[in-house]
Amino acid sequence: MDDSRGMVRFLVGGAQYVESEGMWAEKTPKGTYLVKNIPFFAYGIAYYDEVVARWSQDGRLWALGIVRDSGNVTLRAAATAGDMVRAEKAVDGLGRDLQSLGIGYEAAPSHHLLAITVSEIDDILGLVCLLDRFESQGLGRWEETKCVPWWPFAHR
Repeated sequence: MDDSRGMVRFLVGGAQYVESEGMWAEKTPKGTYLVKNIPFFAYGIAYYDEVVARWSQDGRLWALGIVRDSGNVTLRAAATAGDMVRAEKAVDGLGRDLQSLGIGYEAAPSHHLLAITVSEIDDILGLVCLLDRFESQGLGRWEETKCVPWWPFAHR
C-alpha cells in the first residue's frame, strides 16, 4: 500500500465534541509525516509540523508527537450567533478579511469555524486587531490552539 500521503489522526482532548481529528499528511523520506492542513479541533499542532505516526490496530495512522516544529501558530475563530444566517455572514466576512491580509485559513462552514495558520512573516498586529474586532463586535470568539515563542500576544 502506498502511504506517502494519507490521513494522520490526532487526539483532541479537552471539552471538544470530537475525540480525534484526521489531518492530511505527507510521508517524508525519514518515515515521519508532514501535516498538510490546519487543525480545526486538535491543540498543539500546526500546519507543516513534522510528526511521528504509527499504524494502530484500529487500522488508522495515529500521531505520536512532533519531531520538527514548523514555527507556525494555529488559531481558531468561531461565530457565536444562534442564527445560522448571521453566523455564516460573520465567518464569511472574517474569511474575506483574512484573505485581504494574506493570512492562510481553512473553513468548516457547518461548524461556523475557521482554522487559521500564522507564520512569523504575516501581519500579526493586523490579524490580532481583526480577531479582537470580530470578538468585540459580538460576532464570535477566537483562541490560540498552538503558540510558539515568537507569538507576541496572549489571548485573554
